[in-house]
Amino acid sequence: MSGSGQLVLLTFIAFFFFSATVGAQVKLRPDELRASHVRKSIEDGVNFLVRMARTRQDNWDSINDWPGGGTGLVTLALLNCGVSPESNEISSALRHFSQTPSGAERSTYVVSLRVMCIVAAGESGKRYRRLLEEDVQWLVDQQLDNGGWSYSNRHGGGGDMSNSQFALLALHDARVAGVAIERRVWERADRYWRETLYDRSQGSFGYSGPTSTNGARTCAGISSLIIIRENLDRAADHLVGGRVVCCGDDPVDKQLQAAMQWLASNFRVNGNPRPGGMDNGKYYYLYGMERAGRLSGQRFFGTHDWYREGATELVSDQSKRLVGSWANPSGHLENMEEVASSLALLFLSKGLRPVLFGRYELPESGLGQLHPTGLHYMTRQVEQAWNIPLNWQTVDATKADVNDLRESPVLFISGRDEIRLNAQQKSELKRYIESGKFVFAEACQGDGCGDNVAFDRSFRELMAELFPESRLEPLGVDHPVWNAHFQIRQPDAGWPLLGLQACCRTSVVFCPRNLSGYWQLDRPGIFEDCPEAVQKQIGYCRQIGVNVAAYATNRVLEEKLDVNELGDSVVESLTGRALVFPKLRLGGGDDDAASAWGNIQDFVASESSLQIDREKRFVSPNLEQMSDYTMLFSHGRQRFNLGPEQREAIRQYIDNGGFLFVDTICSSPDFADAFRREMAQIFPDHSLQPIPPEHPLWNDSKFGFPLAKDRVELRHPDSQAANGYRAEMTVPKLEGIEIEGRMVVIFSPFDLSCAMENASASNCEGYKRDDAAKIATNVILYRMRAD
Repeated sequence: MSGSGQLVLLTFIAFFFFSATVGAQVKLRPDELRASHVRKSIEDGVNFLVRMARTRQDNWDSINDWPGGGTGLVTLALLNCGVSPESNEISSALRHFSQTPSGAERSTYVVSLRVMCIVAAGESGKRYRRLLEEDVQWLVDQQLDNGGWSYSNRHGGGGDMSNSQFALLALHDARVAGVAIERRVWERADRYWRETLYDRSQGSFGYSGPTSTNGARTCAGISSLIIIRENLDRAADHLVGGRVVCCGDDPVDKQLQAAMQWLASNFRVNGNPRPGGMDNGKYYYLYGMERAGRLSGQRFFGTHDWYREGATELVSDQSKRLVGSWANPSGHLENMEEVASSLALLFLSKGLRPVLFGRYELPESGLGQLHPTGLHYMTRQVEQAWNIPLNWQTVDATKADVNDLRESPVLFISGRDEIRLNAQQKSELKRYIESGKFVFAEACQGDGCGDNVAFDRSFRELMAELFPESRLEPLGVDHPVWNAHFQIRQPDAGWPLLGLQACCRTSVVFCPRNLSGYWQLDRPGIFEDCPEAVQKQIGYCRQIGVNVAAYATNRVLEEKLDVNELGDSVVESLTGRALVFPKLRLGGGDDDAASAWGNIQDFVASESSLQIDREKRFVSPNLEQMSDYTMLFSHGRQRFNLGPEQREAIRQYIDNGGFLFVDTICSSPDFADAFRREMAQIFPDHSLQPIPPEHPLWNDSKFGFPLAKDRVELRHPDSQAANGYRAEMTVPKLEGIEIEGRMVVIFSPFDLSCAMENASASNCEGYKRDDAAKIATNVILYRMRAD
């Protein structure tokens, strides 16, 4: 989100020149939706709300019967969209909101919104801490005997789902922010939702009883049960004799499962579903769906990708009105643009948060079944450590292909029993790792889970099967994972970490002892009730989790909706006419960075008019195999030796007009030495020489990037540096062989492949990802121009 100055400028421009402009309608299928569409929609929505703020002197208080309600809803939406709490719009709203409502004017909706806004304002909200605690106490006092909430006590009655939902959302936010709330509040609320509102015949929830169920009310029930369950948990439930005991029975919440099944069976995004039709409140329903999906970690309700489908609907809805607004003419209060727009923005902004972890679930092997809340709280700890909002999600191993897995940059695999993956599941997992993603695994072992558990043995066997040339080995104290975020100078031998080298780096980290059992204790109301020794253990496990996440991603996360899918070819319809650039097998680890060359080709295709067939092909140093291709790519990280016939074939290929582009995986000196030696034998009269800065390879901006002018970032590992490397801005340091004025071989002694293999930054000596892609693009376009 841009700064307040730019936001104000946009506001004035929009107010004076754009007040009656109608945007072009957007018609997208869910599979066409990208993060850029959603970001633009959010930006337009924010500008609309800020523009409206300029026309109102009451901070939106007149949009309903409850003073402060409009201000609270709009402010909450703007805060979640990234508008700074210090901006004029938010700071003035918070000041106004802190005084209205007061005394007898308070209502459950408005006080709940005020609590959520103060918490969402972060550091800026701390100046209202006293008001926050007063509002929390007011909500506690307003809880009815049956556990629900009404508008306020003066309204009496048995309460209703909507008020009760908002009260729980506010109390939960306050609890996460460290405000103590008595256990009886959650116990009463639990009875209210399970006994008063729950429809046992359908598994759904009603407004003030089991009748009149619909999607919005069922979503409210799902999120409320999850919140209540979290806050009813106690440290004593996880401790025996002052020590943590994990792997206890975690009873299945059948009501929660039934409600989620009802939502899956009745799923829709174009209205609020009810049995036999639709109710009003489309945007209120979508706002509830976002919470239900995010808190439960579900990417799908049944077969429906709820965020992708819901966001597509909202982007389309917005395009039909004044740019930036939403409205539902037939909806209660949603006919007011500020209300509908705020609810739509809450769905879009919260659901668009990047996904960090995917919890790999396979019930028949017990994967993901123990300590099911641990990853949720670990994600919350990473959010606080990195100061960015994040999401996590479950991954059903029985249905997930490699592209489903790739939605999560870190796949968390946890269990106690033997892992039993079929051949397809093994293949998808291997492809996931080879695509540059990361596996973080733990054996639920010790701490009451048993010793010598089957998961430990079977996970090691699985990794050995998938990557026979690598093996899980203890990570030494000099491994960057120990310093990726927290400085762990003396790793605790009680929680050893093992790593497996694959695809240019440590791509798998395995802990043969419980971590998630301690993560589930790392939250307010639980942590402080644990003995000091246990608190230290929890803190250490937190540091491991945050560090592994930081190492795996370098804190660089792909935007949700924009994770590139893997396929055999990006231009399947053009196969036969598209350019084909195979990989040449030299024997030094020809495919150790399995996705790098494909990612390079994708980037080149996106930046040029070239049509490239991405099907992975290999050729051997054999003239018959090589002669069909104008260019060959190769890389590796091990020593290799070619035979006389292979050398002669490469020489003839070059003499006949061929071209080699070669890269050292992770700047491997072994591969570099071997390649230079072989080139010297093949071309004894033409040695590899540095390509000078003035060479057209770096200076022809018409057919590439002006890298001699703009320079690139070459990273040298340095454990003492803040980011773990020293950055050198330089012209690319490549070497080439030129014969009769024609460049025939281009060689990079510094890494390109690992940078292109991983979505996060590479830990190798070499170029950063964007610059590696530009270097490779220039080389390919240079070669194409030579023809």
